[in-house]
Amino acid sequence: MSLIKISLSMLALCLVSAQAARFDIVNQCSYTVWPAATPSGGGRQLNSGQTWSIDIPAGTSSGRVWGRTGCSFDGSGRGSCQTGDCGGALSCTLSGQPPLTLSEFTLNGGNNLDYINLSVIDGFNVPMQFSSTSNGCNVVLNCRESSCPDAYQNPNQNEKVHSCPGGNLHALMLIKIPIKMKKFIHAPVAARFDIVNRCPYTVWPAAIPKGGGRQLNSGQTWPLDIPAGTSAARIWGRTGCSFDASGRGSCQTGDCGGALSCSLSGKSPTTLAEFSLNAGNNKDYIDFLFPMLGICAP
Repeated sequence: MSLIKISLSMLALCLVSAQAARFDIVNQCSYTVWPAATPSGGGRQLNSGQTWSIDIPAGTSSGRVWGRTGCSFDGSGRGSCQTGDCGGALSCTLSGQPPLTLSEFTLNGGNNLDYINLSVIDGFNVPMQFSSTSNGCNVVLNCRESSCPDAYQNPNQNEKVHSCPGGNLHALMLIKIPIKMKKFIHAPVAARFDIVNRCPYTVWPAAIPKGGGRQLNSGQTWPLDIPAGTSAARIWGRTGCSFDASGRGSCQTGDCGGALSCSLSGKSPTTLAEFSLNAGNNKDYIDFLFPMLGICAP
């Protein structure tokens, strides 16, 4: 099996340490790759069989790891990659350019759980495995070209996320209801998303970097016009919210810093949809977790 293997090792909470977790990135491909990691790690060349260990500082809530291929860099660390390029830098501070296979993590998220996730929201460029080596959490996620991952074999499913609380494993199951999103091409914007609340209760959907958020009663629709050039965007639902007239308050799930109109990501756990417009090969990418239905309308 040829892939990039990422292992997550959680450090004992009693240790006074500069890092909260260690990620071991192993190149099991038969060729050289240039893995990248943000916000901590940057990036480097990794020949076949080599390992790159990244210590994630305490207080890092979320991050991304991906592989780059076909790279060439000069002595100053400037160059380019055929896939996953991050602004021509060997050590990345920006997100990678699609297409790329993406792994994401959230440390100490909702209910103090750690979340790991493999996604093809930005396309696919290298096979990848993401696993945890912590005691009591031995989940292994695989994303290969032929099986990316096994959830992708069902056309109504498109992502797997696992949470690992010191000793227990919780898997998010994927279903096809009840918040519906439609994407419309509508000049002069790049796309229009109609968010329809099909739940029997009120939700407070949020959207970044464009949209913010609002209250959406059962049966209501919220149309979002997305400007051209928008990439790496997110839409999620919030529940149990209460806001004052100034738009300040809180939500039981998906809260984004106490704001009705979000500019920050929602706090885990959230039902998350992601999209990138006009990304790799000028294609639009959508990906979602339950309970949500994402469709494209002509």
